[in-house]
Amino acid sequence: MEKSLYAAPLGMDDQEDDALEITIVDPKMVTLDDGSVEITLIPEDEEVDDEFSANLAETLDDGDLQSLASELLEMVDGDVNSRKDWADTYVKGLDVLGFKYEERTEPWQDACGVY
Repeated sequence: MEKSLYAAPLGMDDQEDDALEITIVDPKMVTLDDGSVEITLIPEDEEVDDEFSANLAETLDDGDLQSLASELLEMVDGDVNSRKDWADTYVKGLDVLGFKYEERTEPWQDACGVY
C-alpha cells in the first residue's frame, strides 16, 4: 500500500459513529439532530394543483375572449405595418442583386427557385 500524499483531517479518528436522530414534526418538514431542517416543497405522493396551468380561455366570457382576440390582431397588424418599409427595401435589394424567385415543381414540388 502506498503512502497518501495528504494526511487525514485531525480529529477524524476520535469521532464515534453516532446514529442520526430525525424528528418529524410535519410530514413536509424534517428536523435533524444537528438542528438543520429539510423541507419538501412538492411531496411526490401529492398531486400538483392544475389550477395554475389551467386553460384560461375555457373560463373567460366569450365577450372578453373576442376583445382580447381583436386587440391581439391589432397589435400583429401594427407590427407588420411597422416593418413594411424594411420588407420593401429587402425586396428591392434582392432585385438589385439580381436574385430572381420562381415557383417550381421540378425536380420536385417547392424546390428552390432562387437564381
